[in-house]
Amino acid sequence: MVVHHPIHHAFFFFMLLFSFPNYSQSLTTHGDDERAILLILKQHWGYPFSLFEQWNSISSPCDWPGISCNFNASVTRISLSGMSIPGSFPASTIICQLNNLVSINFSSNSLWGTIPANLSSCSKLETLDLSTNHLAGKIAGELFSMKTLRSLNLQHNMFSGEISTPMVAYSLESLDLSSNHLNGSIPDDIGNFYNLSYLNLSMNTLSGPIPATLLRLHQLSHLSLASNNLTGEIPARLFDLLSLSSIDLSHNHLSGSIPRGFGELHQLQNIDVSYNKFSGDICESVSHMWDARLTLRMCKNHFSGRIPYELVKLKFVDTCLDHVNLCSEQLFSSSEQMVMELPTCPSQSFSGLYNSTAHKLQKFQ
Repeated sequence: MVVHHPIHHAFFFFMLLFSFPNYSQSLTTHGDDERAILLILKQHWGYPFSLFEQWNSISSPCDWPGISCNFNASVTRISLSGMSIPGSFPASTIICQLNNLVSINFSSNSLWGTIPANLSSCSKLETLDLSTNHLAGKIAGELFSMKTLRSLNLQHNMFSGEISTPMVAYSLESLDLSSNHLNGSIPDDIGNFYNLSYLNLSMNTLSGPIPATLLRLHQLSHLSLASNNLTGEIPARLFDLLSLSSIDLSHNHLSGSIPRGFGELHQLQNIDVSYNKFSGDICESVSHMWDARLTLRMCKNHFSGRIPYELVKLKFVDTCLDHVNLCSEQLFSSSEQMVMELPTCPSQSFSGLYNSTAHKLQKFQ
């Protein structure tokens, strides 16, 4: 009777694994097989990280750094952030064999190349964070069709081209494509992300108008479209987004007036429309924003009129307003050079509001 030593079985298994790339497709999610899949991932990068020293053929992957498992000891999360890992993104035929994988975090590394389109075969993936790498090319449109995906963070890479459609990742709650080289217009399909609460497309070269379909995103709380080439006006009914707490449209070519509806956004804390071509009476634009203590940045536009510097300083934590749009009520003597250089406000129409605001703030001090 021939007795087979366990070492021979292990050797034969790994010979198959590394000799036949397609063999990984036949792997299941049993502990030994998930270990084998992760060891392929380790070999893919082929770098002697201290992190990977504990990734071996003996211990359980659930005990490995960067790996999390569920109660069935099946791998659910891979988090290798900030490890300076060089190399390409691993083939989805490897990583998506982890059938219970819900989160991938390879952020802040040195990954290059493209994201494989068939990453969408990771059928349970909810979070994908590849931010701060050197990934390039067009963003795979399949990512925007993943029905389970809740958070997609691709900021600070070198992705280029237009944003792909269709967009039917209905579960998506957070989308960050900022600081890339994306161009073209913002797709109307963006309005299909009904559950989106965070949207950041800043620091690209996107052009055209702000799509009216954004008005469908009733869960949206943070919107940043800053530092693009957007034109046109702010959609008049943007104030329908009652959950909005922060909006940054700065450094574009937007024009027209600021919609009065901003005054109805009671959750709004931060407004930045600086460095655009907005116009109109600044008193009209600002007067309906007094009810909340905001960050208000409206400088480098074409507003007319003036508002009291004292009131602005009292009401807002952080401001950027042009000198030409400020005046002084001179209710109190001041040695501030800024106040001394400002003209006197043409009327005391703001004085009542100033006194009321001061009284309210004193109650909280």
